[in-house]
Amino acid sequence: MTRLVRVPPGVKGDAALLLATTLVAAAMAFGYVSSERFFYFWDYAMYQDLTADTATAFRTSVGAGVRTVMQSMAGDYNGLFTLPLLPLSLGGDLSRRQFIVSLAVVYQVPFALAMGAVLSQVCLGRRRLVFWATVWVTLLMPTIWAPTLRGYPDAGGAALVLVAVWLHLRNAAEGSRLWRVALVGVAVGASILFRRHYSYAAVAFVAAVAIHDTVRVVGSGVTPSLVAPRMGRAVLEWAVLGTAITGTLLILGPAFAIHMLAHDYYQLYRSFLMSPAEEFGLFRDFFGRGFWLLSLGGWFVGWRSGAVARTPAAFVFLFGAISLGLWVWVARQWGSHYGFHVVILLVPGLVAAGVVASERLRGTRGWARVACGAAAAVVVGLNLYLSWAPRPVRLLRPVRPWFAARYPPMIRADYAEMLRLLDYVRSIAGGDEAVYVGGSSETINFDILARADRTHRRSGWPDLNVLEVPQVDSRDWYPLEELLRAQVVVITTPFQRHLAPEAQDVVRMVDVAFTEGWEIARDFSPLPERFRLEGGAEVTVYRRTRPTEPAPALRLFAAERRFMQSEPPGRQPDWVSLTAETTTAHRPQEMLRVTLPSHGARPQRLLYTGQSDWSDQRLTASLRFPASLPESVRITLSTADEDNARGCTTVTAQVVSPDATGHALVSLATPTVQQGCPWLVLGVESVAGTTLPVELTELALRGPP
Repeated sequence: MTRLVRVPPGVKGDAALLLATTLVAAAMAFGYVSSERFFYFWDYAMYQDLTADTATAFRTSVGAGVRTVMQSMAGDYNGLFTLPLLPLSLGGDLSRRQFIVSLAVVYQVPFALAMGAVLSQVCLGRRRLVFWATVWVTLLMPTIWAPTLRGYPDAGGAALVLVAVWLHLRNAAEGSRLWRVALVGVAVGASILFRRHYSYAAVAFVAAVAIHDTVRVVGSGVTPSLVAPRMGRAVLEWAVLGTAITGTLLILGPAFAIHMLAHDYYQLYRSFLMSPAEEFGLFRDFFGRGFWLLSLGGWFVGWRSGAVARTPAAFVFLFGAISLGLWVWVARQWGSHYGFHVVILLVPGLVAAGVVASERLRGTRGWARVACGAAAAVVVGLNLYLSWAPRPVRLLRPVRPWFAARYPPMIRADYAEMLRLLDYVRSIAGGDEAVYVGGSSETINFDILARADRTHRRSGWPDLNVLEVPQVDSRDWYPLEELLRAQVVVITTPFQRHLAPEAQDVVRMVDVAFTEGWEIARDFSPLPERFRLEGGAEVTVYRRTRPTEPAPALRLFAAERRFMQSEPPGRQPDWVSLTAETTTAHRPQEMLRVTLPSHGARPQRLLYTGQSDWSDQRLTASLRFPASLPESVRITLSTADEDNARGCTTVTAQVVSPDATGHALVSLATPTVQQGCPWLVLGVESVAGTTLPVELTELALRGPP
């Protein structure tokens, strides 16, 4: 006879609580998103797009899906996080509700469970009670939800960091084993692969381990003869930890590691930097001043009363404090997803306060326990209400700073007006004409219009050709080529920004060019229709009336450079096009890729914008021709001034013809800089004056000729 396996009552209770936690999390996410009325853009939409693209690839084949994820590892945002979401996203079109609920179930719930596991090692007493109390405290903190509800998968990376903390605490409690230390490193390394900003968590974690171990060994009271071998063991564990973190990055994500090391992200994102005081204030207000005070009080009374195990508690507090310090003094950037870096400092204090309060209330009258429980429920409920309610009642404004920051469902009051603007631009631009959208705010930017077009596509209408345009000085480029290609320009007054004005000159200069009548604005005509968006923003649409010639294009670039009054934008390529037909793509491994048009005999011109001296150098490049075009191409180098972009003097010229493989090499000597002609212009044209669909790659200046 088969013997039935008896399930312990505690396991049944845990399973029921896990199911309840998952259902509540899913219901919270579903209800929140269902009340939104918004055009999702930038990061709010990007992760959903990555998930949908990965699901589409996997529906084609497993190999296609794997290739999609692996290719993404070489970019700023990889698709690794999409893999656990696949079971919930393979059914077809991925709706916003489906995506956010998937994030809640797959990442937000595990994050809360991981926090419960950590606190079960820190707080003394009934572990199961501490575990589930922590899970629900974490689950009911509204701003901990903010990244997930905005479409960020970062809770998954935060969960991996907490798993690393839990493994480290277990290892310390049960006797250190090197294989466990390696597992800790794998969890930390995986969190960096998951989201790049967890590199700061890795630094904080390793620093906390090193400081904590050193203090434990040196301050343990052992004889001096034992200090050296114990420190030797600690150093060995640190080496294993660092090796495991590095090995995880190099084995599981070599392309990711190479891409991350190849970019100076601190410089690229310096426009986002805040002062330490501003950064500290944001973290303080994100969770609420009252909750920080309650947490700090919980840490204090928990330590004094013995409600927390001091060794693991000291490590957790140290790790959280170092993380906070790194973000306040080093990273100095802000986004709701960065709140995950300091949650481990907040939640343990709140739970410790609850543990101490429950112990003090034990043996008291029933009404006292009920009153304290009711007060806690009111505080939690009020915190949720003040953070998520679209318009909290005015009477509660005085207590607002003591509660979590506001993250209500995103609702656009001008939703209908935005759709009217979309229809108007569609009627003008159709599907072929390029649209330049000025502004960079949550009211209007290029991505809002592009995604509104995608989500509200009319049957039979082509997609709008909305250009991706520069938004941030330290990260982007001069808005030259996009303005030359644009047939429709959308300008909003007042100037729309999401950073300090001096950090978004690449956006502001376009507004100034059209509102103050720069030369480029003469090639466009304002249309009579006006649109009024939220915040008093008024939109004017301009339609191109004539092409912009190379000379005005060069003058536009010179004006843009003067407007910046500082160093160039962070990703400004060395070569830009002065002719609208030419498209360029800056690729570090190829220097520059230029695709020249397949129509007309108009010479194509590229302007050298690099900071290095081009005088007496040698320009090299490679031309690639279509197999069906055995035609010669003339390459010229000219010096130019702002009034004559065709060239003051043609310096050198070379006629090249493709070989049997359709390739040709270019090598031209550059001149000495001439007075009054500070610009270097590269010309490309067909010798026969016919079509010219060629690619110019590896364009670079290399040493003296």
